[in-house]
Amino acid sequence: MSGCEQLLVYCHKILPLVYDDSLSYYENLCKIADILQKVINELSKIIDKVDNLDKHINEIVTRIVNEALQDGSIFLDTNYSEETKTLEFIFKKVG
Repeated sequence: MSGCEQLLVYCHKILPLVYDDSLSYYENLCKIADILQKVINELSKIIDKVDNLDKHINEIVTRIVNEALQDGSIFLDTNYSEETKTLEFIFKKVG
């Protein structure tokens, strides 16, 4: 998975027609850009954690299958088909 890129925002400042205490369009845009940037950063962290979790699960499954193969609780058989030129792995439970 690939992470999200940084958000680039550009805005022209404009003078409001009426001066009051409300936020200008520019300030609103800046707030939205700041919130979106925080969301992008959090998504990047989540993507990294999911990638690490995927690697960790793969390691655990590999270890469990290797242990089962070594102690004889499962048997790995291979079958090569000359016609289709494919190699097939067959896991069989022993006993």
